[in-house]
Amino acid sequence: MTASTATGATTADTPNTNASNPHWPQAMEFMLAQLVFVLEANHTRGFNAHALNRWIDTCTARMAETGSAPAGLVAEVRALQARVLA
Repeated sequence: MTASTATGATTADTPNTNASNPHWPQAMEFMLAQLVFVLEANHTRGFNAHALNRWIDTCTARMAETGSAPAGLVAEVRALQARVLA
């Protein structure tokens, strides 16, 4: 895997975490949808899409309660959850 560094150089071991890339949100949604598919297809030790949905509900509720994440982030996570786990 190659990625750009702060200087613009490309390295094989630096992940590309540039969320400003216009394809990043779609890529993240696609990756999460594939994760859900694999969980459902393999029934990995009882962890499936339903369990993932409950876990995200718990996490986002706690984030909202404690204010540990901005409300906009919590809303976006919940929107992504709705799209991927629908």
